[in-house]
Amino acid sequence: MPGKSHDQKVPQEILDELNRPASLSEMPRRINLCEQALAMISKEEQPGVWGLLHNALAISLAQTPSEPRAENIEQAIQHFEQALEVRTRQKYPKEWAMAQNNLGTAYRDRIHGERAENIEKAIEHYREALTVRSSRDFPKEWAMTQNNLAGAYYLRIRGDRAENLEQAIRYFEEVLAFRTRQGSPEGLASTQNDLATVYRDRIRGERAENIEQAIDYYEQALKVRTRESAPERWALTQNNLALAYYRRIRGNRAESLECAIRYAHQALEVFASRDLPYSWAQAKNTLGEIYRVRLRGSRMENIEQAIYHFEQALEVHTSEAFPQDWALLQHNLGVACTVRIGGGRAENIEQAIYHLEQALKVYGRLTFPQYWASIQYDLGNAYRYRIRGDQAGNIEQAIHHLEQALEVRTDQTFPEEWAQTRNNLGNVYLARIHGKREENIGQAISHFQKALEVQTEDAFPYDWAQTRNNLGNAYLAGVGDEQAKDIEQAIANYQQALKVRTQEAFPEDWAETLTNLAGAELVRASEGDIEQAILHLQQALEVYTYDAFPQTWARTHNNLAIAYTDRKQGERAENIEQAIRHYQDALVVYTPQSFPVNCLRTGRALGNLAFEEQR
Repeated sequence: MPGKSHDQKVPQEILDELNRPASLSEMPRRINLCEQALAMISKEEQPGVWGLLHNALAISLAQTPSEPRAENIEQAIQHFEQALEVRTRQKYPKEWAMAQNNLGTAYRDRIHGERAENIEKAIEHYREALTVRSSRDFPKEWAMTQNNLAGAYYLRIRGDRAENLEQAIRYFEEVLAFRTRQGSPEGLASTQNDLATVYRDRIRGERAENIEQAIDYYEQALKVRTRESAPERWALTQNNLALAYYRRIRGNRAESLECAIRYAHQALEVFASRDLPYSWAQAKNTLGEIYRVRLRGSRMENIEQAIYHFEQALEVHTSEAFPQDWALLQHNLGVACTVRIGGGRAENIEQAIYHLEQALKVYGRLTFPQYWASIQYDLGNAYRYRIRGDQAGNIEQAIHHLEQALEVRTDQTFPEEWAQTRNNLGNVYLARIHGKREENIGQAISHFQKALEVQTEDAFPYDWAQTRNNLGNAYLAGVGDEQAKDIEQAIANYQQALKVRTQEAFPEDWAETLTNLAGAELVRASEGDIEQAILHLQQALEVYTYDAFPQTWARTHNNLAIAYTDRKQGERAENIEQAIRHYQDALVVYTPQSFPVNCLRTGRALGNLAFEEQR
């Protein structure tokens, strides 16, 4: 063995340093220390130390924030397996169990290989470790591995998703009870953080209550994980708490999203200051998701902010280094481009389709069925709104993608997502060009009604109101032989939706339903209905401004022109003047280049009115 020099520590000194706690940012240095020490000793001369160093090197490689992450994990697996060459169960049962636990974590985080198979291997290694790490003989180690096993079931792809999550909850709760008795504050906080994440995504039980439970566990964890004592863990829980508030159902939705933004920004500050690029990119993704649905502030600016955060995260989460994170960002960018207001609408949708198809390169049906179904769902939305290409063909493509999503999103395995997909299929059938119109409307009504079997007013008030609004649209579109009955059904559903879609809580949704209600009132067309329709459309324009929603602003002005054309009250000449002004406003947006069909229809209606005025 080489002697001690001024430039190099002897193995024992390195081991002493490796025994001390270290942050993630110190992992690159630990890798160097382990490699230095391994160069000084042989497997034959010091098998125990050799195995210990391979284990420590593997842990450091698995945890380092440095790139390339995929290759680091592959090396970590190799070093764990090398450690097991000398750390056999017979000679070193405690160390063997440690290596099995660590191998489980490496497979859990592995990027190469089939994701579902990696998780199964992780579960297998954790179970192997638990054959030695019993709660009686090694209580602390048992708690660590049991906690890891719970986390693997949370991530599990094979088997029933809802049951996997319940299994994760059972394992986490066993660990929580133990760590509460043992008085292990950081261990307790770690389990609370992890248990919160499972409740955040739980399928069984009441969705709103699950998210409240998640928030409670995150807040309990933060009593231990302070910014001063554990900044990285504190930031991780802040980011998780942001995601919980992003999904929150109870309370004021707008305020919940503002809370989520604050939590994500706080996490971002720590990740940036401590040079943790991977975690920083995760927080950027979280911010992007929240800004995409933010209610306060300019809708256009919020979506641009979302796209900005996603694109910044992509600078770290590249397809080579972090393919799964890259695919998630591609998916999120696709969704953001679908709803984007700035830029050309047609090009935005093409970008959305491009990003979603990029995500499918990683998220295959067999390897990531849940993510695959989510992307199919969003591709359905993108094709529904597509401007380029054959419109009838786009609608058929939308139906195809949504039906693909339903092959995974069943009412038993993913009831909430199943209902959302049914709701969107209803919207697509309303827009369908192929097939008989009355049959398409009947299909739409059927899909909306099925969605409402899950989306009750108490359990999912926001989704319930959205589907009520859409069901109103279907009844209005189906006005035919039973016109009076269909109109009354439409108006009743819109009024139900407005119980949740208030101006204070959901201003855009409130404006949308008011506009739809005005449409039904114009069809019913009594004198009082037309006055109500004008009032509702004018109220909608408080939200639908030219700057924030140019296309919807134009459509609302077009509808106001129709209302004033049919108005019975007031002077006819003044009503016609009002109608002409509203048509002219609509044509500011409805140009021949941007919206040729709308431009033609509105221009023709304006010409007819002008001719009538001159007579």
